[in-house]
Amino acid sequence: MKNQWLHIYIESKGAEVKSVKDQETGYEYMWQANPEVWGRTAPVLFPIVGKVKNNQLLIDGTAYPMGQHGFARDALFNTIKKTDNEHVFKLASNAHTLEVYPYHFELEIAYKLNQRTLQCIYKICNTDSKEIYFSIGAHPGFAIPDNDLNSCILLFEKPETASRMLLSQGLFDGRSKPLLNNSNTLSLNTQLFDEDAVVFHQLQSKQFTLQKKDSPFSIQMVTNGLTDLGIWSQKGSAAFVCIEPWCGFADSTDGHDDVSTKPGILRLKPGDSFTCNYAISFHS
Repeated sequence: MKNQWLHIYIESKGAEVKSVKDQETGYEYMWQANPEVWGRTAPVLFPIVGKVKNNQLLIDGTAYPMGQHGFARDALFNTIKKTDNEHVFKLASNAHTLEVYPYHFELEIAYKLNQRTLQCIYKICNTDSKEIYFSIGAHPGFAIPDNDLNSCILLFEKPETASRMLLSQGLFDGRSKPLLNNSNTLSLNTQLFDEDAVVFHQLQSKQFTLQKKDSPFSIQMVTNGLTDLGIWSQKGSAAFVCIEPWCGFADSTDGHDDVSTKPGILRLKPGDSFTCNYAISFHS
């Protein structure tokens, strides 16, 4: 997709945004998936967010293999619309997905470009005869100018008092650490991710702005219907940061007895659909 401000490339594998370039400056806003650091750019997380205990999703007494963040990020989507300002992709349940996720579904992802803003709309449809359970989330990684994460801040729409939920090998272990105290500013640095991702549940803010101090660089994200937020970079890396709006989150170290009772899970009745979206505005 392209206009006079941005040029965007999206792969049908994973319906993943791989590049957002500034048409005037040539700046690349997206992390370019260096496999020696982190080999992805902006994966779509479905039908789970994060990890499940033992990499198994428990459904009606059966354990199904399910890797971190689910299978959509590695699936080939069908392209159902492609113009300069809109791309729409669809993944429908098939023999492969049914082996690991025994539900019939359709996941439609629409990207719309308007000036400097890219909007992403997720729509999940239950095409099964029974209720289905799922999580959905985004994982976009943004390149930091001059590989200088330590000079960046994340601004929240509203003052927040919140603790980060701490992870142990990708699972929540019941610990938390206060991080925001009636503040709308989080200073970013490499040490922040020594204990894995920063995860917040149920923030008041729906708008988040990544800024580099003393620089015109900023990336603003506005979310609608996404209830949780992850912030992550590879340990020791100052070259990128991921701002991740989610519906759902990882298991605790205790795991779950059944997907229907998994914390943060969403459910859909037969024939129903669920929609959420986020928009990112790019400036440099």
